Amino acid sequence: MQISLVGISHKTAPVAVREHFAFVAEELPQLLARHDNASRAAAKGEHVRVRIGLHAGETIKDGDDFCGKNVILVSRVAGKAAGGEILVSSLVHRLVESSVGAALFGAPREVGLKGLSGTHTVFAVAST
Repeated sequence: MQISLVGISHKTAPVAVREHFAFVAEELPQLLARHDNASRAAAKGEHVRVRIGLHAGETIKDGDDFCGKNVILVSRVAGKAAGGEILVSSLVHRLVESSVGAALFGAPREVGLKGLSGTHTVFAVAST
């Protein structure tokens, strides 16, 4: 089974990006692991493997939905992640690296993102 969800935050200040990053990089994997461990027996060995992508930028609000290049970009970044992996765009990397340290990130990867020209740099977030 595959579930797709793109979350959007209205906060645009760099401090908000760091706060959201801290939750996604540190707390969310622990929550998912606890859920996975608790439900493993009932699910007969099937594991929850979430692919997460993070990017920051302005979006266009359309009713209850959001659209625009940055929404497409974060969706494509998440699509490049493996199950259980968190990938961040180069922009998020630049915004949070000084506060979390470079050791938290893997080597940069150049990837093509469907519908977006050129290559884009993404970074994997190390497991905490």
